[in-house]
Amino acid sequence: MAKAPTNTTTRRHLFTVAAGGAVAAAIPADARASPGHVTDPIFAAIEAHRSAAAVEQLAWNEVNGRPGLSVDDERAITDGPGAAAYDALELAATVPTTLPGLRSMILYANELEAEHTEPFSDCDLLETLATAAKALLNSSGIAEAK
Repeated sequence: MAKAPTNTTTRRHLFTVAAGGAVAAAIPADARASPGHVTDPIFAAIEAHRSAAAVEQLAWNEVNGRPGLSVDDERAITDGPGAAAYDALELAATVPTTLPGLRSMILYANELEAEHTEPFSDCDLLETLATAAKALLNSSGIAEAK
């Protein structure tokens, strides 16, 4: 008997996509031109995360290219300089301060979710997104929905 196809899409992934679409619709097309986005800490956090991920990938490429490494040697290579910065907890704790930043965080989180199995399972990304959305709504004078 044929096995039914499994659905690997998580609820978190679907929520992230839906939230990203809602935020994207609320942001004017020229919002990235706003000078406020330069000071949003999420852009630096995303770049730091991308850079650290690239360093970690290079380390794993080295490990994979050297069969027969001991566990200690493998750890010495992969726990190097990029490992500490490649931390979803730190990224997830960075609260965006602009709508373009919030949109960028949602889209980047969605990229990570598509590439990895639940990269934010050990942190509260949704709470950070909600905090950012609430602060941005309050600063723009839009009443929070009850």
